[in-house]
Amino acid sequence: MQYAEKMSIEDTSVDYPSAHVAVDGLSIDVSLQAAAPMPAPSAVARGLFGALLSIYFTQLALARNSSYSGPAIPCEALPHLNRCLAYAMSVRSYREGFAGPRKVSLEFGRTSYNPVSTLRDVSKPQTCLQLVSGGLDSALSLQVIRQNELGCEGIHVEGLNGDSATESSELMGSRRIAETSGIPLHLFRFATTPLSHYQLVGRWTKFPPAFPATNPVPHARETMLVAAAAWLAEAVGGRPAIALGSENSAWSDIFELDGRSYPRWDTQSRLGVRAINDIVRSMGVAMGPLFAPIAGRTEYRKFRELHALQPEYLRDSSFCFWGKNCGVCRKCTRYFLHQRSMKLDLLTFARNPLTGGSDLLVELLNDRGIAYRDLHLAVFEMLQGGSLGRDEQRYAAGLRKVADRVRKEFKEMRSEEMRVREDDSLPAWFDPRARELFS
Repeated sequence: MQYAEKMSIEDTSVDYPSAHVAVDGLSIDVSLQAAAPMPAPSAVARGLFGALLSIYFTQLALARNSSYSGPAIPCEALPHLNRCLAYAMSVRSYREGFAGPRKVSLEFGRTSYNPVSTLRDVSKPQTCLQLVSGGLDSALSLQVIRQNELGCEGIHVEGLNGDSATESSELMGSRRIAETSGIPLHLFRFATTPLSHYQLVGRWTKFPPAFPATNPVPHARETMLVAAAAWLAEAVGGRPAIALGSENSAWSDIFELDGRSYPRWDTQSRLGVRAINDIVRSMGVAMGPLFAPIAGRTEYRKFRELHALQPEYLRDSSFCFWGKNCGVCRKCTRYFLHQRSMKLDLLTFARNPLTGGSDLLVELLNDRGIAYRDLHLAVFEMLQGGSLGRDEQRYAAGLRKVADRVRKEFKEMRSEEMRVREDDSLPAWFDPRARELFS
């Protein structure tokens, strides 16, 4: 396994965001194109694309040196860009098994000494552009945005997963959610040549995408989603807010593994979102704040809240990491147990993890950590609501032990999982509890 040493990125078009990337002799052309006609992006939007592309590709390739040449980057943006990159590199380093975060030098060929104001957006915008993946998170985010009386339009970016089944499933889920919500859906495509994005994702890692354990969603793809949103924000006008469909309620700032400490500050975390906001503001991009409407919600609450608000979203969404409702991957296992605990049949699965097995199921039987608390509650409620089938006895003893443990502290655990946590990356005008459904 060999990671990249040197990387250079050069802006190559004024008609749409695109760039030429050179990595240790490998030549890659990257583009972001809109499905419908749009005005050409400004130099500011192209500069943001290049800057975020530098972060994305540098951490993807775990490069030691990276340089960008294109529209001038305000000097005020440089510390924020490097901070965001450091967050992403830390998590990538942990995933690759490094002893500590990999250090990197990020250079920009042209800089500006006329920084724009970085005052926070304090007024509530008219419109919010929701980044839609087709999953439950973005579906619930749409509902919470509407509870805040904001107009909403959807954005879906193809080409960022690579796996064709996942791509197709996410696109279909996004279209169904947009249709059910009655909102327009703007489509963009991220493309790389001559190697596909999927090939690049697997090129610089010891753990390439592999069914079912290692999902094909690339780390820090939010950077490219924000680049598409900034281009659309310019075209729409009025500085719309940008919403991510993600939650970070169970993420601690620091976690320990094998005696080592790692920051959990990737581009979906509250600090990662704040870093991207600082980049956007310091570069003078014509968009409002980036935020995650459901940031403080747990998986346990999300599933139940979405069912209470709009149950057809559960049926219509794309959630499987592999785009085929496999019943084996971590996401399928989690949602299978939550659905079973609520006696629902909205989601269909190719396999039953209680009979076929899954890595996540084995983990939750042996780990009492916070990351599994929603599943422990689901197991308890599932067994309270009925017995296991004859063909579901493989994990019966372990599941009953989990349920017995939860029984003693069920009320406290459920209260904690249903709580909406505070998140200081949310705009001051946004109320994450605009309509409380649960007492």
